[in-house]
Amino acid sequence: MFWKIGRVILVLSLSVFMNLFNLAYAVEKLLPSCATVLTDTVTDNVPSVEKTTFTQDTGTIYLICKSDNVQKGQQIKVVWIAADTNGIAAANYRMDEKILEVPDNASKDNPWNATFSLEKPTAGWALGTYHVDLYEGDKLFKTVKFTIN
Repeated sequence: MFWKIGRVILVLSLSVFMNLFNLAYAVEKLLPSCATVLTDTVTDNVPSVEKTTFTQDTGTIYLICKSDNVQKGQQIKVVWIAADTNGIAAANYRMDEKILEVPDNASKDNPWNATFSLEKPTAGWALGTYHVDLYEGDKLFKTVKFTIN
């Protein structure tokens, strides 16, 4: 009898575990993925050349994002972070952020394209490491790193 009860408990436990695993996988699949390119020159949403290193006098840094698995109405937030500027700014200083809503026509057949940008600070870029964080709602789904040297 105890063997039968143990077997029932094992089957129920496995069933609950599989349902939780499937739920976690489904939630993760809702997060967008985004092909990204950093550059300092863009023409018609097309980057000239991908870069991860920029100079202190770079006028504008662009992040081009292309995705075919976003859903209309999703809000994509981009946060520009000065991670380590050797004391010029506080560590992980939020320089800027912007939120864009995915338009109604975004689909697998019509990928969503967005261009985000950050202008050079008045005193020029501080030497150091930076990154751009991409969020869907409050969930971080991608970080793109770059340096100024």
